[in-house]
Amino acid sequence: MKKFLIVLLLSVLPSSVYSQVDGGPSENEPPSFRNKPVLCMDKDQLIENSKRNELVPLVGSVGNTFDGETKTFPAFFLVVYNQEKGTYSFLEFHKDGWACLLGGGRNGLIFDYEEIDRQLGWE
Repeated sequence: MKKFLIVLLLSVLPSSVYSQVDGGPSENEPPSFRNKPVLCMDKDQLIENSKRNELVPLVGSVGNTFDGETKTFPAFFLVVYNQEKGTYSFLEFHKDGWACLLGGGRNGLIFDYEEIDRQLGWE
């Protein structure tokens, strides 16, 4: 009876874990565009909003972003940070004057590779 319960338990556990990730991409699925809402506005408005929240530039980079179809265009990416409050935002600036808030959060940025690996399974 004990062996039967162990086998039953082991057969049920994996299926309950998989049910939590239904709808996610499979390993073999090709990359696709997501319809993720992103807040965009005039670049000066986004800069002022960042300053009002006492966020200062931490690191920036010139790169490319997607147009929502299949093309890319140049953009400037910026991480702004408030060390005292531990808040940060990821910003994207376009040459046409638009800027977008890609995301942000609290509790600081993670610079520890082991913690990043723990969060994402990078290795």
